[in-house]
Amino acid sequence: MKKAIILSVLVMLSALTAFSQQSKKPYYNPDWSKPYPAFRIAGNLYYVGTYDLACYLLVTPKGNILINTGLGDSYPLIKNSIESLGFSINDTKILLITQAHHDHAGVLAQIKKQTGAKLYVNGLDADVLKSGGKTDYEMGKYGELFEPVIPDKLLKDRSTIKMGGTKLTLLSHPGHTKGSSSYLVNVKDGNKTYKVLIANLPSIVIDGKFSEVKAYPNIQKDYAYTFKAMKNIDFDLWVASHAGQFNLHELRQPDSLYDPTIFGDKKAYFEYLDNLEKSYQKKLNEEFASVNAQKMERANVKSRILNQEREFAILLPQNYDAKLNKKYAVLYMLDSAETIAAKFKLLSANNLASETILVGIRPVKETRDIDLLPLYLKSDLESENSPMGRADKFLEFMETELMPYMKKNYKVSGINAVSGHSRGGVFVIYSLL
Repeated sequence: MKKAIILSVLVMLSALTAFSQQSKKPYYNPDWSKPYPAFRIAGNLYYVGTYDLACYLLVTPKGNILINTGLGDSYPLIKNSIESLGFSINDTKILLITQAHHDHAGVLAQIKKQTGAKLYVNGLDADVLKSGGKTDYEMGKYGELFEPVIPDKLLKDRSTIKMGGTKLTLLSHPGHTKGSSSYLVNVKDGNKTYKVLIANLPSIVIDGKFSEVKAYPNIQKDYAYTFKAMKNIDFDLWVASHAGQFNLHELRQPDSLYDPTIFGDKKAYFEYLDNLEKSYQKKLNEEFASVNAQKMERANVKSRILNQEREFAILLPQNYDAKLNKKYAVLYMLDSAETIAAKFKLLSANNLASETILVGIRPVKETRDIDLLPLYLKSDLESENSPMGRADKFLEFMETELMPYMKKNYKVSGINAVSGHSRGGVFVIYSLL
């Protein structure tokens, strides 16, 4: 009986493990594997992807360039699409991607092996490709999602790719992946030349906070850069990594006649980008709102050196616990008792807030200038009646009164930093001399 119970438990555990493994799969959209007839976009640029996963073929006299390869089961779909246009997949000479996710890099390795094509990628996505997706900051939790592949050439922002009279410019648009990339290419259509943007739009793939993404500490900063950069691109036509992003199925039907101008709706591009940025800003605001959950305290020090009572605000990290041995660095922020929350935003964006105690020092209006400016000659002043600076005294106050107060009352590590702007910036430089 005992053996039967143990066996039953083992069977249940095995079943639960299997269920857990099956449920730990990335998002899948059936339209990603649904065939869609290939067609000519403009000039020598063709769509050869699935119903939603966009793949693009640039045809040149010297060989072809293929951008994106869909999922791991997309090979026959892409091959058939290329052949339906009268071309051969074996003429592919260069492989590019817009991002190193499994739904765009699924058969890179297979096509590379079969055709001998060279793989050019944004260097920031190279490690993810080499690991088959395991090192991606978010999708890596699912393990290997596609066959690992080694790039032949690493690119960077504004790198150019040339083949048979066609030149693409890579635009680094990090965030969705570290090396997410868009491309600009001029294509000729008779006497007309179109500047086409193949856009990798910066959708957000994480559920948690930006500051919690330890494998990508610059993620929030990169998203901010990308949104700004993508608003300033000059183009005539545009497409994207997913057909749904540029409304392909609203713009044309499989039997529609050739018309490049249907891809020239710039308003739709900026609206889509704006909606993504709103989602980004909402997530950012929710994260910054967590400052309210931080431990905010206010304190006063009666300064013998300055002959004043000085007030300051202290913002402790969420994980701060006076009973634990963990100690924290301290950032002293001049003129910041009322703007400490805003400064917390900056630290959160750079993944520093969880390890730092913030001390915002309230300025005294009557003495702010002399507190922060060093001693100078009256002949250098705009007014002969202006008081002389006492930055040396303010520095002494910080070193011998404020910092000892923090050491006595909080778990500080002894690592200190000072930040300030305008006259506060002058004081920071003075303190380093």
